[in-house]
Amino acid sequence: MELEFEQHLILVSKQKDGITQKLKQIFKFSLKPTSEEESIANKLKEYGNPPGKRSDPIGDQLSWVQLLNKLRSNDRLIIITLDKDYASIYGKKSYINSKLHFELEQKNIDYFVYSDLSDGIKKFEYLQDKSGLKIEKFPSEEELEKIKKEETEMDLQDTKRNCKHANVKIRMNGIFDEWACLDCNQILFKHISDDID
Repeated sequence: MELEFEQHLILVSKQKDGITQKLKQIFKFSLKPTSEEESIANKLKEYGNPPGKRSDPIGDQLSWVQLLNKLRSNDRLIIITLDKDYASIYGKKSYINSKLHFELEQKNIDYFVYSDLSDGIKKFEYLQDKSGLKIEKFPSEEELEKIKKEETEMDLQDTKRNCKHANVKIRMNGIFDEWACLDCNQILFKHISDDID
């Protein structure tokens, strides 16, 4: 196992692992920002408006500006994100950032926002059927379910990592008292219960 991990690290360091290779294919299509886009992105950062944070590089702002520049009136846009700069999630439904909504509305863009990749793919497939666009192969229902399961597991790990544990309850579990966070379901501390005789 350790040897496999070391071989994987060697591939990663040489940028020959599978994920890096896929990312290289994606980044072939990345857009170089114009000086005007950089200027607008810097102003967004300076004013402290979404996206991004003042302490971060201007990458989020550049993505935002480039996205808006690429869209044309009456385009359709599917946003799939967990980034709170773009959308908030409440009750498993995503709600777009009001500033982005306003900018998309100004351009007359029909948009859809999702937190799950599988939901966004299903919407894209549906829109494709209505528009006459043709994409050869979409993931099967089984593959979409696998994607959704992986996303749920990643969300749970992220929640545990970033949770502030503001909602803690002591509960009995066998002979133990457990301090458990009701927000992320993580057990923070446990010891043998004083009530055990």
